[in-house]
Amino acid sequence: MSTIKNTRVSYNHIEIGNALSENGVEYVFFKGVASAAYYKNPDIRTMGDVDNLIHPEDTEQVHNLLLNIGYTTNDDITKKENHIVYVRRLNGVR
Repeated sequence: MSTIKNTRVSYNHIEIGNALSENGVEYVFFKGVASAAYYKNPDIRTMGDVDNLIHPEDTEQVHNLLLNIGYTTNDDITKKENHIVYVRRLNGVR
């Protein structure tokens, strides 16, 4: 089961990374894929989500990019200072 979940999260890393890079947004992924590299067997590091850091001034641009590629959020970006949660549902699966 962890391999399936890791594959889904890896896809999200690629999709988000491509969208940010193609639009000139500087970012850093942390935890997840970055941490898995330190495990003898990366498959045992079950990933749950994609965590990244961006410059605060890029928040609105990144918000719009994520909405455009199919992510949703219930968070009000005008009220969050450092953490916004986005969700992508594929075929009803998170």
